[in-house]
Amino acid sequence: MILSSCNKDDFFLFSVKRKLEKNTWEINSCINSDSNSNYFVSGSKYVFKKNGNLLIYPENSGETKQTTWQLSDHDNYLTIGNNTFKIKIITNKLLGLRYGSMDIYYIPVD
Repeated sequence: MILSSCNKDDFFLFSVKRKLEKNTWEINSCINSDSNSNYFVSGSKYVFKKNGNLLIYPENSGETKQTTWQLSDHDNYLTIGNNTFKIKIITNKLLGLRYGSMDIYYIPVD
């Protein structure tokens, strides 16, 4: 018999909403699955706020952008502004979203 204890900070136990809010995310790669092409991505940072606002800090600009976000369909979809993404994966080290044939992967940053 194997016994293990869980601590309240175990990321895998968090809801999808809490996982989004816990980290500041940065796009790491963007891949077109139809053509298997990788696209250059900026180092913009994304902060999901509890109130449904999303703050975007562009890499080479001091101007912060703001939009809204919300989860739907049992937390399988993430709507950012007017665009809806399928959540492919969310862990403490990776957020993967799909928009059409584009797979967008984010990593947490400090």
